[in-house]
This record gives sequence, C-alpha cells and structure tokens, in this order.
Amino acid sequence: MTQHTFLRWAKDKGYLVGFADIGLLDFVKKKLERRKAEGEFAPGFFEENLDIFHTPDERALPRVKSILIVAVPAPAHILTFESDDKSVEAVLPPTYVRYRPLFGQVKDEIRNEVLDGKPGIEILEAPLKSLAVVSGLSLYGRNNITYIAEIGSYYQLAGYVLDYPFEGDLCPAAPAASVERKLALCRTCTACLKSCPTGAIAEDRFLLHAERCYTLHSESPRPFPENMNPPSPDCLIGCMKCQEVCPANKGRLKKVQASVSFTAEETAALVKEGTIRNVRLEKSIESKIEALGLSERVSLYRRNLRRLIKIRSRR
Repeated sequence: MTQHTFLRWAKDKGYLVGFADIGLLDFVKKKLERRKAEGEFAPGFFEENLDIFHTPDERALPRVKSILIVAVPAPAHILTFESDDKSVEAVLPPTYVRYRPLFGQVKDEIRNEVLDGKPGIEILEAPLKSLAVVSGLSLYGRNNITYIAEIGSYYQLAGYVLDYPFEGDLCPAAPAASVERKLALCRTCTACLKSCPTGAIAEDRFLLHAERCYTLHSESPRPFPENMNPPSPDCLIGCMKCQEVCPANKGRLKKVQASVSFTAEETAALVKEGTIRNVRLEKSIESKIEALGLSERVSLYRRNLRRLIKIRSRR
C-alpha cells in the first residue's frame, strides 16, 4: 500500500491525510510528558486532555506499523431554540457535531474504499493535533490551533493505526520533529492574541494558558470562573474568536443549519434550573442531542444556554 493510494482517495473525498511510522507515537508521548514535568501545563490539564494514548487491543490489530491522520473539513452549525418570546440561534463551532461518529465513518470509508473490505485499520486515541503537526500534515498557530494551507483551521482530525508500513520515508521520531512547526505569519501577526479577552494566548510562550481558555471551561462541568463571559456570545460551546480573526482563515468558515431545532416547550425545559421532570420532553431533547452526535452531556448544554441567553439580554 502506498501513500499515493490514500492521497487519491482523500482528494476524491475532499479530505487531507498525513502519514507516520508508529514510532512517532512514543516520540509525541515523551515530548508531552517532558512538558508536563517541566511545569508547562496548568494543573490537571495533561491528565484531562493529553494523557489519551490508547492503541487497539493486540487481538484486533496484532502488528501495528503505521499511523494515518485524516483531516475532514467541517462547518459550524447554527442551532435554533424556539421561544414564546423570541427564538435564539446559537453556533456550534466546527468539530462538535458528530465528533465521535466521524471516526467510525472515516474508518469504514477507508476499509471499504481503500482496503477492499479487509481488516487492518483501527481507531487511534491520542493527541491528534501533536501527531498531525509532527507528521507534517498541519502547522500550529499562535493560538495552539492547527492549520492546513488548503482549509485553514476549520476541520476535524481523525487518527488510525494500520497493520502494514507505508512505502518511502515517513516522519519517524526524527530530530527535526522536536521543533514545533508554526505558521510563518505568526512571527509578526498578533491578531489572535489581541482578540482573546481572557488572555489565554501569550506573547512570551508558545503554549496556551489553558486555565484561562474559555473553550475548555465551556466544555467542563465545573463552575465557570467568576466574570468569565463568552468571547463570542454566539457560541453554545467553545469559542471561535481567535480563529475568526486569523488571516489564515479569511473567507474559510462555512456555517450550515443544524439538522434539528428545539421547540419552545423544549427550550423552556432546557433553560429551567433543575431536573427536567417531563419524561416526554427529556427523551425528545436527548434524541436531538444524539442526532447531532454531540459528545458532551445535556446538562452542560443547558448550563451554557442559560449563560448565553443571560449575556445576550444585557446587549
């Protein structure tokens, strides 16, 4: 199997792909662990977000040889909450809708369209941004988000391990891989730094101040820090502020209507504090969240929706 086979397949699908020897996985793991030991991560950040190196059981894939990273362009989704007063539109940034299902979808596509239905591929759980950058597929921006020239930063990464090696030179744990690869424009551009109201992006270091990043707090069930408002009051979860102002993303963001919307009755139940006591409403809401393929719990979206409505009322 050659890289060209996957490149042709990816081009036909509108995806982009990167390749690496399996040895790169250990290299990235050690690099992140070294940064943790040197105190570069906020307390608990590594354990909650980066300590996710899981390869398939040997019975499923006994001879892991290669890594395949796939970048799938993704739009933002507009989600409508009807109301007796006025409907509310909220944005789900790229990668939230169908985040987990996409891994299985792409795996099936590869197996059926590239591998002729044969086994030999399994999903890889690992810090995919680090793997994508070190493998050469993407570059880091100053905001620690990754970019690909053809599509900017609006894409979802999916990772896989294969039971055979690719032909030719890949990117193993080479000395050059120890350098963080960054967008050239970040040397002089500070647009994202200036636009981040929480100060998560710093001028004196590469790593984000994760403890200040609104996106991470919006995804956590823990209480928000006091006085931390959404940098973008349109997002139901996450934040797109630094991506929207980035010159590398100019004209690249696409927004589409979500496949579901919430009725006035469902919206009222969502924003009300406490447990949803109406079983019918609860099941209807859960089925719509499931249809969107969202990974977070309903309770988290309820909390964020209440905050979003409250903040918009101040406008």
